[in-house]
Amino acid sequence: MKAPLLLFALALAAVLRGEESRAFRIVQVTDTHVIDEESPARWIKFRKIQFNGMTIDSSFRSWEDTSCQLLDAFNRTVNRRHRSGTPVSLLLHTGDMIDNDQGNELTWFARIMKGGIVDPDSGADEDPLPGPGNDPNDPFTAQGLDPSIPWVGMPGNHDLEGQGNVLPSQADLFRQLALGMFAIPAAEGNFSRAMLVPRSPLLPPLTDAEVRRLPPGIVPADAGRAWMEREGFVRTFLAEFGGQEAHGFSACRVDEMDYSFRPRKDLPLRVIVLDTVNTYSGICEGVYDKRKVERFLKPELDKALAQHEVVVLTSHHPPSNLADARILDISTGSIRVRPYQPGDWMTAADCDQLLASYPNVVLWLAGHTHRNVVTPHARPQGEPWYEIETNSLFDFPQEARSLTLNWKAPGTLGVALEMVAVDEGLSPLVDRAREMSRQAVAENPTLRFAAGQPGDRDGELEIHYGFTLAGGE
Repeated sequence: MKAPLLLFALALAAVLRGEESRAFRIVQVTDTHVIDEESPARWIKFRKIQFNGMTIDSSFRSWEDTSCQLLDAFNRTVNRRHRSGTPVSLLLHTGDMIDNDQGNELTWFARIMKGGIVDPDSGADEDPLPGPGNDPNDPFTAQGLDPSIPWVGMPGNHDLEGQGNVLPSQADLFRQLALGMFAIPAAEGNFSRAMLVPRSPLLPPLTDAEVRRLPPGIVPADAGRAWMEREGFVRTFLAEFGGQEAHGFSACRVDEMDYSFRPRKDLPLRVIVLDTVNTYSGICEGVYDKRKVERFLKPELDKALAQHEVVVLTSHHPPSNLADARILDISTGSIRVRPYQPGDWMTAADCDQLLASYPNVVLWLAGHTHRNVVTPHARPQGEPWYEIETNSLFDFPQEARSLTLNWKAPGTLGVALEMVAVDEGLSPLVDRAREMSRQAVAENPTLRFAAGQPGDRDGELEIHYGFTLAGGE
């Protein structure tokens, strides 16, 4: 009896190995917002205001000083899963790596991803709680992402715009604030959290009277806070990782950071990355120039279709967020928004119309909205494609997403969805940040929308793309 059982076990193991070899696991992390919470160019004191259909609110979170440690804890969680039976084929960062387009934030992000000493402090070298490793401004040793896990990224609006909305060329005041080129006493309304009393993010920002009662103080200047824009971002990123290309960024692609690649030669899978950041006119909303559709996106889709490849599209902004560009106009001394070159941009409706002709496009992965949502997009003929938005690692519920692609019967792809929470107990600071984000939701249950409904989090999609792929199935 032992021999047949042994043969059966060996055969089963071979089948499982074959299934695993056809599986491709993507871990998507997004909106990590590595942040210099001491920067004076932070919109802390703003009250919620409405203008031209837009809302601007204070960007303060009570746990924002722990963004670096939270990203390190995420890497440690992914490494543990990768080394203990849940291998990661590709880590995909869908933008907003940093919060305020600052050089020091990008340096911290890169060193957390590489591993090594990270010193998340700016301005004066502070130690609010004396002793090493016990407050968020203390240097710490990041583990780094396991070198055997390939990862790529793409820009988000916070990576290339001040506070995700303002181009440095549009607002010299904010550029100077970030650098600390001139001193602004707290009594005159300093934006920096370093000069404010930490409070719940659900409470209103400090009033003018409250600010005036704070002791006067100056936020020390720090050239590392300089806003980078596109060229500076790519230059700083490549300087940290070395070479002319690294993790999807290239010295040859600055104005347009779109690219396409086959992550594994033995699988008929193509990932197409779209740069949707509006550095044409500013503002946080996503845009995609119709000229780029013709010279990049459609040729890549045509090539993938001709080669019988399944396509995963990805961008920082979800396709439902794409619209005509608008520009933030502050030239008159007041804030207003007006259209910018209307008609030149791919809209959400254009995306549906375009992808109706490409049955091999199965997923569009995005971040930006800080929420978990899975939305099927029907095609006039054939199966739908799925828009998948994933919540921010920085905000409640502080998770990433795993997507395991399994090729099943010919023309059928299974996509297993699983939310990935950061392991507890890795750091008292990270555990504190998690509890603060939960408390924010307990005080204001409307924030719970970010977690999504059960179907937006875990489960399995079965997608029929209707043809035999390259290399057989």
